[in-house]
Amino acid sequence: MKKFLTVISALFIVIQTNGQYEKPMVDEQNKFEYYFNSAFGYYFPINHSKFLADRGAANAFSFQLNYRSNYFARLYFDMSTVGYHKDNMRIGNVSATLDYKLNANNVGLDLGYTFPIRKFSPFAYGGTGISFMDVPVIKNGSQPNEITFGTKNQSFLQLRGGLGVDYEISYFFIIYLEGQYSSTLFKTVLDDRPLQGINLLIGFKTFLK
Repeated sequence: MKKFLTVISALFIVIQTNGQYEKPMVDEQNKFEYYFNSAFGYYFPINHSKFLADRGAANAFSFQLNYRSNYFARLYFDMSTVGYHKDNMRIGNVSATLDYKLNANNVGLDLGYTFPIRKFSPFAYGGTGISFMDVPVIKNGSQPNEITFGTKNQSFLQLRGGLGVDYEISYFFIIYLEGQYSSTLFKTVLDDRPLQGINLLIGFKTFLK
């Protein structure tokens, strides 16, 4: 009988303790939550430009604000590398080949919605921002039939949207997968078509407050 009472008392203490531990989490979900996100992946251009056809690495960082477990906004800082490549390019009487890596640094704001399903939480979002890129510049050289290649930093409007899913390992650590489409209103002396592509990312989110 003493053993039985001891077991019942222990279960009561455990249940009471768990209830006290989980209650702040439930309350916290009804308020604002803050996360730091970091991800890496690969960028795949999908536009049909003849010289913007390479692919490259992508990195993403963001600060995310959640409201009532469904709505979120995030301030993003992304970086990607895209390659220029064009053979037998005619500029006046000069034939040249361009092979160059473009660095794109993106800053902007996403707004999205999350569908919590236990540990898995699919989400969708859309956003806009500014993309800062090193773009090629072609100048006439000091000699006849001479050209000079250079670069110039320019800014372009970026539109984007994506789908993903969070997997909650713990309340303070979340892994996520994300597919993101982006369109940058890109224009240079070589091309004036939007730079469109898809980022495939894997990353983590850590709870800040």
